[in-house]
Amino acid sequence: MISSKMTMTMNNIELEALRRHLFFSVAEASRLISGTSERAWRMWESGQRRVPEDVAGTLMDLAAWRNTALTEAQRAIIEKKQAASRIALIWYPDVESWLSFDDDAIYWRPHCSVVAELAAKHHASIVCFDMTTYARWLKDRTDSKHLRSQWAAELSLNPSR
Repeated sequence: MISSKMTMTMNNIELEALRRHLFFSVAEASRLISGTSERAWRMWESGQRRVPEDVAGTLMDLAAWRNTALTEAQRAIIEKKQAASRIALIWYPDVESWLSFDDDAIYWRPHCSVVAELAAKHHASIVCFDMTTYARWLKDRTDSKHLRSQWAAELSLNPSR
């Protein structure tokens, strides 16, 4: 789990803006970020209650993670463009499919946010992750980030597979 070491104050508008920027619904944010009820989250966003410092810090940490992931992915895309390689991004449609890739659910929506921005900026193909299709393609190989990327690139060339 992420935890910011500095004291963080955030108003209700900033809270909502960051939540949306990171692609979290209120239900997802309340469950994955704060571990509270949707009602509590809505009260923070409406300004009825002060945004807790730990929630503000976690959102800022997630925004920093997103920025780093975006920068790294853009660097890789530039390299692929120079090599004339196919650019395909993996979209994890739900938290369960994300957990097959990463063991921390809190990064799922920020990853989706990165994928959407990269697709818009670089006209990359988006491939929806499907464990059954991927497992059939993977066969007896060991799952890895590289193989998932290869699978997505191949699938983007032949989406009927």
